[in-house]
Amino acid sequence: MHGLAGVNRIPEQLLQAATLDGAGAVRRFWSVKLPLPAPAVTFNVVVSLDGA
Repeated sequence: MHGLAGVNRIPEQLLQAATLDGAGAVRRFWSVKLPLPAPAVTFNVVVSLDGA
């Protein structure tokens, strides 16, 4: 799915900031890595289900 490619484009500074704030790996995933590419993932899912 192309929307997941956006996970690789998350700026490292955001992940470092979350780590400095005390976020563990799970919290970084749920609070940083998952929400940022969510619009692209949602679009791809809708288009895939539409059959276009």
